Amino acid sequence: MNYNKTLNLPRTKFSMKANLSNREPGIQKIWEDNKVYEKLLEKNKDGEKFILHDGPPYANGHIHLGHALNRVLKDIVLKYKAMKGYYTPFVPGWDCHGLPVEYELLKQLDKKEIKDKVDFRKKAAQYALKFVEIQKKEFKRLGLLGDWDNPYLTLLPEYEEKIIDAFKELYVKGFISRELKPVYWCSSCKTALAEAEVEYKDVASASIYVKFELLSEGDKAYALVWTTTPWTLPSNVALCFHPDFNYSYIKKDNECLIVAEEFADSYQGYEKIRTVKGRDFEGCEFKPPFGERASKGITGKFITLDEGTGIVHIAPGHGEEDYLAGKKYGLPILSPVDDNGRFTSAVEINEIIGKGVFESDPMIIDILRAKGILFEKKDIQHSYPHCWRCKKPIIFRATKQWFLKVDKDNLRNDIILQIDRVMWIPEISKKRIYAMISSRPDWCLSRQRLWGVPIPVFYCKKCGEFLATEESLNRVKKFIKENGSDGWFKYSSKEILGDGIKCKCGSTEFVKEGDILDVWFDSGVSSFAVLETSNWPSDMYLEGSDQHRGWFQSSIIPAVAIRNIPPYKSVFTHGFVVDAEGRKMSKSIGNVISPAEVVQKYGADLLRLWVASENYFKDIKISGEILEQAVIHYRRIRNTIRFILGNISDFNGETVDYENLTPMDKFILHKFYHLVSEVTDNYDRFLFFKSIRLLHDFCNTLLSSFYFNILKDRLYVLAKDSHERRSSQTVLKIMVETLLKIISPVLSHTAEEGWQVLKDEQNDEYPESIFLYDMPDVPREWDNPDINKDWEKIIELRTMVLKKIEESKDKGIVKDPLESEVTLRTSSDEIIDFLKSKEEKWKEYFIVSSVKINLNEGEDFLNGKINIDIKKAKGAKCIRCWLVSESVGINEMHPELCKRCADIVKKF
Repeated sequence: MNYNKTLNLPRTKFSMKANLSNREPGIQKIWEDNKVYEKLLEKNKDGEKFILHDGPPYANGHIHLGHALNRVLKDIVLKYKAMKGYYTPFVPGWDCHGLPVEYELLKQLDKKEIKDKVDFRKKAAQYALKFVEIQKKEFKRLGLLGDWDNPYLTLLPEYEEKIIDAFKELYVKGFISRELKPVYWCSSCKTALAEAEVEYKDVASASIYVKFELLSEGDKAYALVWTTTPWTLPSNVALCFHPDFNYSYIKKDNECLIVAEEFADSYQGYEKIRTVKGRDFEGCEFKPPFGERASKGITGKFITLDEGTGIVHIAPGHGEEDYLAGKKYGLPILSPVDDNGRFTSAVEINEIIGKGVFESDPMIIDILRAKGILFEKKDIQHSYPHCWRCKKPIIFRATKQWFLKVDKDNLRNDIILQIDRVMWIPEISKKRIYAMISSRPDWCLSRQRLWGVPIPVFYCKKCGEFLATEESLNRVKKFIKENGSDGWFKYSSKEILGDGIKCKCGSTEFVKEGDILDVWFDSGVSSFAVLETSNWPSDMYLEGSDQHRGWFQSSIIPAVAIRNIPPYKSVFTHGFVVDAEGRKMSKSIGNVISPAEVVQKYGADLLRLWVASENYFKDIKISGEILEQAVIHYRRIRNTIRFILGNISDFNGETVDYENLTPMDKFILHKFYHLVSEVTDNYDRFLFFKSIRLLHDFCNTLLSSFYFNILKDRLYVLAKDSHERRSSQTVLKIMVETLLKIISPVLSHTAEEGWQVLKDEQNDEYPESIFLYDMPDVPREWDNPDINKDWEKIIELRTMVLKKIEESKDKGIVKDPLESEVTLRTSSDEIIDFLKSKEEKWKEYFIVSSVKINLNEGEDFLNGKINIDIKKAKGAKCIRCWLVSESVGINEMHPELCKRCADIVKKF
């Protein structure tokens, strides 16, 4: 007789080999064909809303791992919330305007193709839309659910209309004005930049100390000033002292210098003459290095003693603090630098006219040296702002730009108050946004580029005054809705404005503003453009930590200004993707890994598992080795699912009530109850990496190494319909249904694959998709502390026995644990009672052939003594269950079987 056919061997379509890269597209087709996203919304339409508003990536290239990290985290949040019963519509979006798209397009075009603005804009739109489709496909391949057929695009006329409307609301409320102020300026891209478009790099540059002669003293004295930007000295109009600091006059030979008292001793050979307060210099005049005007003495509390001399040279045309100090004292704003970063004829040094500012630094230093006012020069390494797009150094330059004034009507303070009402995840990120809002300058909205939404303002041809009224802005808004922003460049002012609009001077002839709006304004007003009134504000924004200085700011500023509340109730931030050594991904280093590579080699679920397993609140590392570790963890979870599915394939639904489950099954349900509770609790707190760790450890340690190992004999060998086997199958089915649900937000394809197999093999009326099920609520009765306490003792003893068996194998006493006979000896009545209470089960729990219990002294165990002896069991090996038994051969019809197996096979 073929006894293998009498065994209940595992059987399932859920294969051991995942083959995710080939299998996943078919699973995604199930979602698409069954309209799972739409059905999920329909199922939860009456539930509480959870609106996660998507921050739009730039449509200017293939997605990178930072995109994948971001969108997978969003997808995990939304799937979990949806399976908790929340109504979770998700509209993905793309930022289609601005320098990121324009810059990439310019690389591909000849200069001849750039002259026609309308034609260039058409090409820019085509370029952006091409990458919208490319990125959409790449995002969907990651297993993301959402309204992918109806994304929001910032280049669509209906969206652009909302941009103009937000500008109008802010302008009417007085938050927008045109001013001559210094802004970040990229001479390479020839445009103003927002603070979020600036990155800092360490550079080497000249550090100089310059002497400014004090004109109001009888004896000559020089204020000593330190600067790392010599090119700003031609625009100097003042010197700033801290009003409360002490400043010393120090003298050597015939030279007298003025420095902060804290620096006086560092000048060797100089003798301290006297000390005065910084406020005493207010109103004094100094001779500047260039020009005939006097440099005024002023005070300011922004002066520090970190470096330099405690005296700061002020050029209001080239710095934010300089500008504010100059505004306070009514100082002139000088900025003799053109769009190309070259000095104009307005500069008072003939040698540098037409020269680039950085090119002029050594020339200016030479002139200072020739004048005898250069005290010292040395090269230093320091952090300097660069353009985020072209990567070249930028300058502060005063130009007439449109600004959103963050201090108008106490707006800054209102925003700070609202920050306290937002839940920041992690909480420390609240400090970051708070600090950035507290110190940020006015928002420069102007960009000197072609690809974007125009600033909806006109200038009178006659008097030069600008035209921006509620009526004119409403007309532009209507025009943009009907014609799109391209219409601004196609049609005349008259055609845009229509009749009846006049300047204050009476003229009806206007010229259109040539600048476009900052692309951050486009995305910053996305909540107004995308979210319905009933969904505003959103429940969550989820982006990288760099958006504290980007989208989080550009969103909250107009929202508080217009509606007096933030556009988000919570903000979830994550770190950046770096290589195994913590370095930023860079083509030049050669450490770039693309999402497409990961998906092609491992599958999207491996990438999703990597995302969810890491502490994404910090920068997270990736490498081939790290991904291979994720593969190991994935296999352990997958093998758990496969084991269960294989062993319930013949389960006919004859479930066993909880009260009648075996003690071991009750114990594993107790552990499972706490697993599910902790996993969902961590999901609720957005600590997915803790959930994944718990799931992996449960599958690998408690199930695979313990429960499943013990169960194999029960599942494979016992009669198919035996109570013990049905008890375990009942628990296995409960666990696999629940496991698939709680892993589904992360391992979406694997969970769906398992669900479809379960659906087919169990013939139950399951929904079309795992995602149409709710997250499980585990019964309280599973929480069984008493049985847990009992099983902690069993596991402790089992661990001791298994250790002894391994030692016996090393000594050659036994070759296989299955052929072992275990003898337990103790003199403790308490332990004897414990051992006797489970006498019939120890053989199963230890997975051995025989267990005997005797009185004797032994090692410490359960506050008593126990001794463990291992020897080879007596009898022969049963060829069906592989246990050694003296009953093998008793049954004449089945001489190779033990009595237990012989009794079972009688039914065949």
